[in-house]
Amino acid sequence: MKNDEDIRICLDALLENRVILDNKQSELFRLIKKNTSDLRKLCLNDLGMRLIVNAHFIKLEKIPEYPQSFMGIENFDEVEDYVMFACVMSFLEETGPDTPFLLPDLTDNLKRNMPVKIDWTEFQIRKRLVRVIKQLVELSVINVLDGNYDEFDRNENEEALFTATNYSRYLLRRFPENLQNLESWEQLKFSPDEHATRIKVIQSLFISPGICRTEETEELFRYMRNQQKFLIDYFERYSYYDFELSKDLGLLVSHNRRAQIKYIPDNSSAGDLLMIVGDKLRDGQFNTDEYGQIHLGISQWQSIVSEAVIDNQELLSKTYREKSLELLAKELLAQTNQTGLTKLNDTGIVVTPIFARLSGEFIKND
Repeated sequence: MKNDEDIRICLDALLENRVILDNKQSELFRLIKKNTSDLRKLCLNDLGMRLIVNAHFIKLEKIPEYPQSFMGIENFDEVEDYVMFACVMSFLEETGPDTPFLLPDLTDNLKRNMPVKIDWTEFQIRKRLVRVIKQLVELSVINVLDGNYDEFDRNENEEALFTATNYSRYLLRRFPENLQNLESWEQLKFSPDEHATRIKVIQSLFISPGICRTEETEELFRYMRNQQKFLIDYFERYSYYDFELSKDLGLLVSHNRRAQIKYIPDNSSAGDLLMIVGDKLRDGQFNTDEYGQIHLGISQWQSIVSEAVIDNQELLSKTYREKSLELLAKELLAQTNQTGLTKLNDTGIVVTPIFARLSGEFIKND
């Protein structure tokens, strides 16, 4: 590689951002274009991902080898959110970039083309569209020229004026053949046979909180054990993280928090509480299964969260002091499920070895 630091900066940005836009991140855009050849090889051969370079944007096409529930859009709670999102994208492709359109143009199109009947007089349907539009604005797929679209859920007669960006035609992946001809979604992935295991390991370490040992990932753990020195050197060279491997967990860790990077847990009060809960899980002498997972019932989880709150009552914010322990336990569980720290099954909660790595405490100021 010509310049490892430039490659590190570019790869970090490509993994952390859905898209790099020329008109918003021009310096970074130029740096990636300058190193396009090296980055393309690195992304394809090590991550199994295609790098798309356009005159207006740059995008790393992230198709995970191991899709997980927390990889979805954070603000989307239902399948119907994604259905409406896809239908809006179809409308934008027909409209084309830089062509202004009104909110009623979009709602009329959706009413005709959604696979299920929709009634815009229903509050929840309007609220869903607001969520979808907000996500498209955040993704730089559309620009708001005038109006308050976020008032649409409260007023079905609200109007707003939008225009699609050049990126709007490239957000959704294009396929060379009809998807109905595929026998499995796994045919959408790209993994050259000779590098399949390496790609699965490097990609999963980059885009997930960690690789937990399971029956499905035993092959990946054999690779990580045999190639530990290579992986340590690789991530030291191409990332800002350190590779760590234990019996049941392989993951990347950062010893310094950097701005604009989403960490698990985050810097919120909920994140602080999860660190304390993690500490209690580590020291609670809970039995683990053959893969280092802790199995809890809902009542056990509520008890652990309650203990963490009661022990630190005076150090918590007013919001958390006044919130019911049952509701707080429910909210924290939803957050851990969303970030891959826990999983739900028929018998209760499965705490992954990733969660057991968390440890923290409040320190009183004298």
